[in-house]
Amino acid sequence: MKKVKLGAALLLIAALVLFLLQNLSMVNVKFLAWSAGLPLAIPILVGFFVGGVAARPLLRFLNSQRKERAQDKRSAQAAEKVVKESKAATAEAD
Repeated sequence: MKKVKLGAALLLIAALVLFLLQNLSMVNVKFLAWSAGLPLAIPILVGFFVGGVAARPLLRFLNSQRKERAQDKRSAQAAEKVVKESKAATAEAD
């Protein structure tokens, strides 16, 4: 498993280097009062990593919401079961 992870990491690094080498043309990047001439690959990679960092808390929030809904559903099912059992017990007592 360790060799698979190492191979995947090396493949990812090779793809990243290839991407950087193929996108060396200069572009002007302007943001608010800041302006810079950068190789095209740099703003693309920065956007990719910023998006990944920003997505992490959102995915955690969505996952917690999904778990809460599942817990609520289980609680509702348990409550329905208790109600049915109490109705059955009441019917037997009559």
